[in-house]
Amino acid sequence: MTEIINIPLEEITPHPGNRKIGGFDQEKLDQLAESIRDIGVQQPAIVRINGTAGNYELVAGERRWLASKIAGEQTLPCIIKELSDLEALKIQLVENLQRDDVHPLDEADGFRRLLEAEEYDVATLSAEIGRSKSYVYQRMKLCELITPVREALLAATISAGHALVIARLPEELQQHALDHIEECRDGWNPELTVRELSAYITEELMLSFSSASFSMSDEDLVPAAGPCTMCSKRTGKQPELFAEIQHDNCMDPDCFNAKLDATVLRHRAELVESGDEYIEASSHYGAPKSKTTIAPWEWNECPKKAEGAKRVLIVEGPQRGRLTYGRVSHYAQDEQTEEEKARQDEEQRKARVIKRTNERLWENVRARIETDARSVFVGYLPPITLPFLRILVEAAFGQIWAEHQKYILTLHGWDRQEIETSWGTTQEPTVETLRRHIAELDTGALYPVLMTIILAPSRDPHESVEDSILRRVCLELGIDAAAVEREVCATESGCPIGG
Repeated sequence: MTEIINIPLEEITPHPGNRKIGGFDQEKLDQLAESIRDIGVQQPAIVRINGTAGNYELVAGERRWLASKIAGEQTLPCIIKELSDLEALKIQLVENLQRDDVHPLDEADGFRRLLEAEEYDVATLSAEIGRSKSYVYQRMKLCELITPVREALLAATISAGHALVIARLPEELQQHALDHIEECRDGWNPELTVRELSAYITEELMLSFSSASFSMSDEDLVPAAGPCTMCSKRTGKQPELFAEIQHDNCMDPDCFNAKLDATVLRHRAELVESGDEYIEASSHYGAPKSKTTIAPWEWNECPKKAEGAKRVLIVEGPQRGRLTYGRVSHYAQDEQTEEEKARQDEEQRKARVIKRTNERLWENVRARIETDARSVFVGYLPPITLPFLRILVEAAFGQIWAEHQKYILTLHGWDRQEIETSWGTTQEPTVETLRRHIAELDTGALYPVLMTIILAPSRDPHESVEDSILRRVCLELGIDAAAVEREVCATESGCPIGG
């Protein structure tokens, strides 16, 4: 039977490697101290004899040791074990994994130290602690965080989920991801989710090989870089870290762009040597950097055998380096046939009718809600207390897009107060504004607000599906959507809808 000994607190020294990064949550320590005052320490700590200091080194149980000090205890129940440094580290790590307040950086540091021991690799470690290899790889990545990101994680201004997503990036990109979180915090989306951060990184900081104009296996394009297939800075090389990313992406924009530029130079030299007539064009919508580069609206891509087709080398924009065929024109429409122009005109007229019809239908629905809210809606709803109705209004408001929030506040005549931030920019406290105004409304006034919030996203002027939410609401309220559409159509010459 294991012997438990009460050892004086002053004779115990914490292990230097335990919780050295994240530390302990003071509030939870105080709670544990209160529990110790009431019922004592329920689980003994583990110590080993410290030969150099002549006392006991605490291997597992530092929270109990600290809380016992706070509680005014004199001793701590302990189990004394003979342990090597590696065995002590293993015990610390396993205990930390069982705690809900262990800091991810401490966990990562523990994994790193275990993996540095010759006995361990990731597979052995994951089996030892009962976690997946992906979990170990992801935690280990936290050791590669740059200092500003580590500090943000320690200060709890970003979550462990945010840090894990950032840690997968090369050091030169980690700051960009952290800056994006800060920019959102000061702007329209103060609580950037891990999913949103991951989407931003995938779309803005990673570059897809599927759309690249060069071959991943090309060894000679940029000799110093070598082939992409051998590079560790791509998601396909680290499947344990990027399991959710379907396509192979590059995480080194500088190298990726250098290869795009090298592809342009290579193709240009080949075209000049062949003597073929060609044009240099841009795929980026904006004024080209070079006067000799054709803007995207000045040429149309076309089949090789099409009349007037020329070789096109794209030298600017995300598609640079790509070779294709195209025809030069002042505007793309100049190259359309009469039939194509007629079809385009018809589509534009139809879009105008849909837009104006849906706008008219929404106005009819809103007017009905505003003037007859009680008779239309209250009869269909169970009794709701006024405070609960306000909560429902605020909850619904928080679920819609910022543009719809602004529309609702403007619709009801509630100004979106703008406040000055420390960065000299402005932000709009839309939820606070709503809460302030609905506090003054009674049940009869709150129902129209709730209904307009719920239905506002359905007022998309481009939606024309017959069973759309807007059309179904019109049907329920007795609004003749077809008649409104015919009225709008009558004002459009050559209208393709409804005759």
